[in-house]
Amino acid sequence: EVTIRNLRQQVPPPAPSPPPFHEEHPMPPPETSHEAALWSGGSPVAVQSPGAPHSADGSPVVALPSAPSSMEPIWSDLALIQLAKASTQQSETPSWRRKFRWPKISYGSRVVLGARFLELLVALSALAVLATSPVLFGFPEADPAPRLPWTKGSFGAVPPLFQGTAALLGSTGDLILAAGPVLRSFRMVEGRWSVMGEPLLLPQAVLGLAEWDGQLVALSSDGLRLLGSMAMSFGVMTLPQRWQNPLELVQVQLEAAQHAALPSRASPPTTAAAALVGNAMAVVLSGAAGLQLCRASNGTALALSFISSLKPVGLLPPETTGLHLSTGGSEPVVLWTVGKNRQLSAVGFDSGRVLATFQAAEDLSIEASSAMFVTGNGSHLLLVTGGPSLAIFSTPYPALDFR
Repeated sequence: EVTIRNLRQQVPPPAPSPPPFHEEHPMPPPETSHEAALWSGGSPVAVQSPGAPHSADGSPVVALPSAPSSMEPIWSDLALIQLAKASTQQSETPSWRRKFRWPKISYGSRVVLGARFLELLVALSALAVLATSPVLFGFPEADPAPRLPWTKGSFGAVPPLFQGTAALLGSTGDLILAAGPVLRSFRMVEGRWSVMGEPLLLPQAVLGLAEWDGQLVALSSDGLRLLGSMAMSFGVMTLPQRWQNPLELVQVQLEAAQHAALPSRASPPTTAAAALVGNAMAVVLSGAAGLQLCRASNGTALALSFISSLKPVGLLPPETTGLHLSTGGSEPVVLWTVGKNRQLSAVGFDSGRVLATFQAAEDLSIEASSAMFVTGNGSHLLLVTGGPSLAIFSTPYPALDFR
């Protein structure tokens, strides 16, 4: 640190001051231009002042005062202070500037910092792998969903441009498939599902099918439609009918049906299912708002009312594509859901939780873009792929723990 004391130590010692002027001690000749200017006019001017000393001849003695001690050295205190300030400003930086100043990093330092940063990334990646692998920490690995003994069936003919949207296995043993607003009936003939009767055309795309006292129920995004008897809806069912060209469906008349509008509190569904529970029809809708429970009644008029939202405990398959309500036997009512991840889940209404989750048939993974629909009867579950090629699989109902 540069101080006045340090600067003083660097200055040479001052020269002795000249003695005061006296006749007996004449002043030495001037040495500098300044002194020569003072003495250029001859002898110094005598200044009369009271009380001033006089010489022997009576003339006053004028003492030439010496330079003040502060001016003896070349460096005055003011010059030293200014020099100290200038040196301090140049040599030191204020602490607040040093605190916020970016360090000067050389090329080698940058390489070292880059290597340290890469080492940190590697360490974080290793921690992420350990965190997502509970087996490495000694925790048991989650068991995959169990598989069911699926049996694959076959169709007698592949319908052209028939993309299924819903399926129903009726009490008569006939299989009803919906492709948008078009309904077709199938029956097992010589070990294959063959199309029977004439097609039905509805005003809205069908998202779910059900049977209500022998009548066909079609669920759409705008509500519920009650059609005629299943035995008579598709005309003559004795002989298999050929697949019709989709352009031929243009000439099919819309089917007259009773309609119950979707309740205002219910969100539009993407898939639906219904089943007769007691004297009323329970309707379950699945969409962006989750599962919703409605009730259909057919008193003086067909009506559909909202009951509540369903939030079961457990994980349901994402993007549900098919629903089925099983009410057969002495077992409680179970809601079966199937999603795009090829998993089938059972939801118990008594417990309000997901009872079990199973893997769908392995062959279903071949048609990754195909939607799946679930239906069944009193003893078997059926999975149907919606296209581009129809496929059907069946399995007995698995045992469920309702506790």
